[in-house]
Amino acid sequence: MPIVNTSTYHPPFFLRNGHLQTILGKIRKVKGIEYKRERMILADGDFFDLDWSYAGKNSKKIAIILHGLESSAYSNNVLNFVEGFNKRNWDSVSINLRGCSGEANNFFSSYNAGSQEEIDATVKHVLKKSYDEITLLGYSLGGSMCIRYLAAHAHELDKRIKRTAHISVPCDLGASARKISGTYYFNYYRNKFYKKYKEKFTRWPDIISLEKIEKIKGITSFEVFDTEYTAPLYGYRDADHYWRETSCLQMFPKINIPLLIINAKDDPVLTGDCFPYEQVKDNPYIFLETPESGGHCGFVTLRGEFWHINRAISFIENKE
Repeated sequence: MPIVNTSTYHPPFFLRNGHLQTILGKIRKVKGIEYKRERMILADGDFFDLDWSYAGKNSKKIAIILHGLESSAYSNNVLNFVEGFNKRNWDSVSINLRGCSGEANNFFSSYNAGSQEEIDATVKHVLKKSYDEITLLGYSLGGSMCIRYLAAHAHELDKRIKRTAHISVPCDLGASARKISGTYYFNYYRNKFYKKYKEKFTRWPDIISLEKIEKIKGITSFEVFDTEYTAPLYGYRDADHYWRETSCLQMFPKINIPLLIINAKDDPVLTGDCFPYEQVKDNPYIFLETPESGGHCGFVTLRGEFWHINRAISFIENKE
């Protein structure tokens, strides 16, 4: 049973708070990362951007990293992993989902929790290069999306994709969405959604009315937002249908390479089946580690890199 019952993460006593961990996890600044950007054109004519960072030692290993909801390759969460991989002689390529690289994409629609095009295009692109080992690492929604990809392509995964790890994964999107509705976290995302829809209105005024965009400011739950805005745009009936179809929870039986999920028990964004003990216990490839503390993508240490950086990369390198 690959459930990690005893975690090695033990935060200082004054950091045993999920909200504090979540906030502090965004504070550690990474310096010295020099990205090289590459634009990828998709089959439908849209684009997304990749940000490459090289270890500088003729590395034969590469990490594909995917950010969370409404984030980017420039988030501290991604940059911390880029630094961690680079110093261990891994190159990295960080995906910016459509519309997340600082430049609006070509369509009114962009990405959703079920999107796979960016991951698939990136994996195929990397496979053409001379790397001997490839891993995928996602945090938060990016982790869920990566797990879905690995499960959907389990029968055809290239042998160079050997092990993978994901951090603070909302395995059950509905449970997570309901937990944070009405909180600071929801307001943070709602403001980002409002800004993005307002910008899109200037290019596609015939697709959505300004009145409907203004209504976003009064929404207090993901259920309303995803039912009124996300679901219709991407072909789902309502929020429940969207969450059910795009959660990674039901994909676990298909995983066939070693995969680590690190979800803290005090994560203010996760609840319920985001801690899928029953669902993973019969799959020998899935390792679920649930530290008592760590918040959402926190796992703060007072010195050096954060605990989850070393834990995830050690697992990927099979050194745990």
